[in-house]
Amino acid sequence: MLSEDPKLDNALSAAVTSGMIPVDMVRDALGTSAQNVLETMYFTVLEEEAGAGVPLTGGPNMRAQLEFSGEWNGSFFVETSFDAAREVAANFTGMLNAEAIGDQTAGEVLGEMANMVCGSILSFLGRQKRFDLSSPKITGPDLPADPAQPGLPVPSGVQVQRTFILAGGSAIRFAIASAAFLP
Repeated sequence: MLSEDPKLDNALSAAVTSGMIPVDMVRDALGTSAQNVLETMYFTVLEEEAGAGVPLTGGPNMRAQLEFSGEWNGSFFVETSFDAAREVAANFTGMLNAEAIGDQTAGEVLGEMANMVCGSILSFLGRQKRFDLSSPKITGPDLPADPAQPGLPVPSGVQVQRTFILAGGSAIRFAIASAAFLP
């Protein structure tokens, strides 16, 4: 049993057996995973959910994206402003001054967040399934290009997004996409 709700566990078992996951379950897993990871590992509270069209404020945006393969294939990303990425990186590393966090460190921490949140979602939805995650690719307007990391692939399949407001007022967006998700 993964949750306190036997109906959810039964529905998830049926979905996993069929090989297709309903978007509502993905959406719930995405929200729960993002909240749990940010609260426990980044000491950051997601204040509320924002609407889909809420802009990511606080300067240019930074994105960490990775691919996953296994029972299902797909992609995951987390995106926020550089300022918000520095804030969560300061929380994660224990630094008191977020302004002292450089873009590279903020990107690496955002990449680790992508690993943790995606892994949490796949563990919940995939139960006993095995998945491989690629290394996160970090993009942003002022980040140096890494020749070992070609451009980000376009997510394929059904995409589920959730955008939350961080305690400081900035927005952070999470998205996961896979052909295994039922619209």
